[in-house]
Amino acid sequence: MRYQPNFATPAEWQRVRGFVTDAVADYQPENRDIARQLLSSVTAFVIWAVHEKYAPLNVEDIFDEGLIVPFLRSHYPSPASRDVVQSRLMRVARVATGIDGRRRNFGRNPVLRPYTEADLARVVAWASYRPTAEQRIDAAVGLALAGGAGLRVGELLEVRGSDLTRTPDGDVVVTVRGRTPRRLPVRRDWAWLLDSAAHRIGTEQPVLFPANTTLAGRQQRVHKVFHSSSEQPDFQRLRDTWVLDLAARLPLGDLMHVAGIPDVTPLSRYLPHLPAPDPAALHTVLADAPAVTR
Repeated sequence: MRYQPNFATPAEWQRVRGFVTDAVADYQPENRDIARQLLSSVTAFVIWAVHEKYAPLNVEDIFDEGLIVPFLRSHYPSPASRDVVQSRLMRVARVATGIDGRRRNFGRNPVLRPYTEADLARVVAWASYRPTAEQRIDAAVGLALAGGAGLRVGELLEVRGSDLTRTPDGDVVVTVRGRTPRRLPVRRDWAWLLDSAAHRIGTEQPVLFPANTTLAGRQQRVHKVFHSSSEQPDFQRLRDTWVLDLAARLPLGDLMHVAGIPDVTPLSRYLPHLPAPDPAALHTVLADAPAVTR
C-alpha cells in the first residue's frame, strides 16, 4: 500500500518513513483501512517527536510514555479524539517494543552502528575544529556526556553545572535526572573533554548551551550543532557504542541501571554485536556456581 501523508513535507516523511512503515507493518493491521489509520497517527507522532523533541529515531526513545502523553495533550484537546489516537499509538508501541510478545523484525530499523576507534578519533577532531571557543566547548561537553556516560539527548540537555562533580581521584561524576535517575562516572578517556568547560561546572546553568535559558532553545541548538548533517556526531551512535562496550562486561541488572533502561527488551538490539562467550570461562562460571539445592 502506498502512503504519503498530506500533513508532512517530503523531507519530513522521508526521514521517518522506514521507521514508521516498519512499525505499522510489524503490527499486522487487519485491513487497509486500519493500516492507513495507524500510519496517519504514528507518522504524525514520530515527526513531532523527531522534529519538536529531537528524539533519536529508535524504538526505545520514540515509543516512550514521556513523549506520547505530551503529544496527545498538545494535539488533541478533545478527549474522544485523544483516546482514539492513544489507542492506535499504544497498539503499535506494544508490538514495536515487544511488550505483547508479537515483535519479530522491528529491530532491523534502525541498524546498530557503533563507532570504531577511527570514527571516534574523527568525532573528537570535529569538536576541536568548531569555529568559536564557545562552540568548541559545547561540542566537547556533548561528546563527553553522550560518549563517556551514554546519556540520551533529552538527559544531557537537562544536566546543569551542579550535576557534575569531581571525586578525590579526579573522576567526573554526572547526576542524571528525569524518569531514570542515576549517577555515573564519565569514562576517563572522554572526561578530559570537560576540562574546557571547567568554568561551567558547579553552576546552576545548563552545562550544554548555557546561553539558551529554555529547554526549547537548547533543543533547537542541539539539532543545529549535532544533527543537521551527516558529518556531525550522532548521539545515538555514541550511546550505542557506550552501551555495547558495557554489555560485554556488566551483569544485566547493572547494565540496565547505568543505561537508564527500565525494560530488558531494548537490549535485544545489542545481542548480535556481543562477542561469543569463551567456552572454558563459561564452563568454569557454571561449574563453580554456589549450590542452592542442598
